[in-house]
Amino acid sequence: MSRLIAEIAVDPIGTKEPTESDYIVAAERALKKAVEANSSLQYQINPMSTTIEGEREDVLCTLELMHQAPFEEGAQRVITTIRLDERQDQDSSMKHHVDVVKQKLAVSKGSMC
Repeated sequence: MSRLIAEIAVDPIGTKEPTESDYIVAAERALKKAVEANSSLQYQINPMSTTIEGEREDVLCTLELMHQAPFEEGAQRVITTIRLDERQDQDSSMKHHVDVVKQKLAVSKGSMC
């Protein structure tokens, strides 16, 4: 099986309040439940999205659960943006992606702007 890194942003619209936090919490609870059921999943909550890493089938199932969660909280419409990163030529991970950029930043002395 192939490991997949996915970024997901769940945006409920048409809600009674301008804040989305209750709906986002529902999506994150669905994620935590999936992680508890499958310890191979890893995730990182970011300010505007969540990154998930794991076996392809497990990640895709988790994305579906997260998309569905705001509906269960009363949202009438949900727009979910998903980005998938899958390499078949070598192993990759969220940590590896970040480490490579940090290493290159440490070496780079280019000016900004």
